[in-house]
Amino acid sequence: MPVFSRRRLRSMIDDVSSLTTQAKINDFVSRLESKETPAALAAEAELSVVWAISQVADITIEPLVANGRRPDALTPNLFASGSAVVEVRALSDDSFSGRDAMKKIANKIAASAERIAKNAGSHLVFEFHEHSYWDGRFQRERCVDPAFEMNPRVETLLREWISGQIAVDAPEKLRITEGKTDVIVTWCRTRLHERCPVFCRMPAVAYDLEDNSVYKAIRQKSKQIKHIGEGCLRVVVLFDAGCDLLLDLGRKDRYVRATSGDEIIQHALRKLGGIDIVCAISPSRKKLWASGRDRTVVWNLTYYDRRTRVPNDEYDGLERLANTLPQAQFSESRSGFSDKIPLLRK
Repeated sequence: MPVFSRRRLRSMIDDVSSLTTQAKINDFVSRLESKETPAALAAEAELSVVWAISQVADITIEPLVANGRRPDALTPNLFASGSAVVEVRALSDDSFSGRDAMKKIANKIAASAERIAKNAGSHLVFEFHEHSYWDGRFQRERCVDPAFEMNPRVETLLREWISGQIAVDAPEKLRITEGKTDVIVTWCRTRLHERCPVFCRMPAVAYDLEDNSVYKAIRQKSKQIKHIGEGCLRVVVLFDAGCDLLLDLGRKDRYVRATSGDEIIQHALRKLGGIDIVCAISPSRKKLWASGRDRTVVWNLTYYDRRTRVPNDEYDGLERLANTLPQAQFSESRSGFSDKIPLLRK
């Protein structure tokens, strides 16, 4: 799901090419071209934030700092109080929706399908169920068992179903329940571009202040920049690449005792000692006043500072950065970039 159009990405690469090395430009291009969605989104986030900083302040891209670290950027005047190192992290619901565990199960089923019939695994789509229950409070969890393994019963069930698909006389869907795992497998007549696509209708819900992707991302970045010397701000930018917790930082489910993105970030700043500012950037659509139709995509900026006293104009540069970011595009496709515009000029 590209955040920006390919032409915009190429333009940003051209603009920052004079500010960094050819090796770094090649790194951007390589990751943007990756077939792995998380890698491509991470590259988009880093490139767009670095580019936006360069439009509103001075910047050094991947400077060498204390202990041999190379943060994403160093800027002397984005903040009124002084220099800052900036680390960027893209977050999507894929990163904490149990996708990795679902993908492992899907790959095991697909591998078994391949043994039954050549290329059968490339025809399968997986949708995992969710389970709701009371345990002192209302809980929701995905029906995914990390210990799932294929066994003779599931193998036989799969073999009979796939044999029917080849003969075009079996149901399109197969339900597999084994232990905690409950998944609907759908057969697509044409081979899929993405291997083993997985879905679950349960939204990304955080029940714990620390056991979630937002806190873990901040903690990881804290370890990377906590040794930066005094007098230099340590800033983490969380870039919404499809993350509900960042899209609506204050939202809570009225029926579930979940925690919000706002609470998670504030908790991280209190507990982790390696960060001064966390900035969340998220795209959303403006609505027309009367009809409520989608009109344009704007960037929402929210910042959190663990310090108690800052200059009045401390965040003016951040506001300009958010206003400078190109308009995001909303795409239903998660299969990567479909157009053929080269990202690197010859």
